[in-house]
Amino acid sequence: MSDDTQPPGELILRAWQLKVGGEAFFEGVARRFPDRAADLELLAAVERCAWALVEPVARSYGLDLDVQAVRIGVLDHIENLGPDLEAILQQSAELGRGCHDLYRQLGETAPGDHRPLADQLNAIEDAAIAFMDAIVVGVSDEQRSALEAITLNH
Repeated sequence: MSDDTQPPGELILRAWQLKVGGEAFFEGVARRFPDRAADLELLAAVERCAWALVEPVARSYGLDLDVQAVRIGVLDHIENLGPDLEAILQQSAELGRGCHDLYRQLGETAPGDHRPLADQLNAIEDAAIAFMDAIVVGVSDEQRSALEAITLNH
């Protein structure tokens, strides 16, 4: 493990927090933008699927998984968001792009144990980012189907 890489348990906890927070975030944003709620609720469902992938691994580390604390922090943040859905989605997509380094580190800490999880999380993140970008210009049936497939397969 290099000097800038965190221990696996810390990486797993951060990934879990991001997925729990992502679900709460998209649920909250969906309530603020009811005309786009279906798309935003689909993103929340995708985050929930990723959360379900990470949680058993987090539990195997004996981590303290406080769902309510994460959700409350995110919901407080949503109160401070501006009225521009496009800007909100761009910021969220940027955060998603930043997750790739976290998942890369996770895959490198114990490749035999965590690489498949890291690869799945990266693929889910990529699909969610593409969907966020599409929401701004209009989501095609193909894009919606691709994201719905994630929720069905996990």
